[in-house]
Amino acid sequence: MGARAIRRPTRDKTARMSRLFAIALLLASACDGEAPAPDAGAPSSDAGSADSGSMEDAGPPPDTWETFAADWFATYCNECHDGASRDYTTLTHVRRDMDRIRCGVSPTTADGCGGSPAAGQFPVGPGPYPDDASRERLVAWLEAGLPE
Repeated sequence: MGARAIRRPTRDKTARMSRLFAIALLLASACDGEAPAPDAGAPSSDAGSADSGSMEDAGPPPDTWETFAADWFATYCNECHDGASRDYTTLTHVRRDMDRIRCGVSPTTADGCGGSPAAGQFPVGPGPYPDDASRERLVAWLEAGLPE
């Protein structure tokens, strides 16, 4: 077998490649290396829309029984409290005992708690145990009225 000859691009291909390179160069120079502003093309806030707030301003959605608290109780409480007298698998029993839960779960003595149960006393048992941020989040949910 003989050596293969290297094929050179035809003039049409060379001209086409030169045009594509020139277009790419023009597009690159038109941007000046700056990205467009994040809100470029977005309607202005004074455009008279009915919803003047953005989703970013709203913050995260509030915690609910379904999105947060049911799992919290399943993780930290239901090993002991899943029976008839204190069944924290149901919102009904949590609602009934909410003041006691709030006082015992809070990492510090909460308003209206006289020290019994002591702050941070709940959960008892072999663990796992929530950190203070998780305790505060549950207390905030309780103080918000136990949203479902």
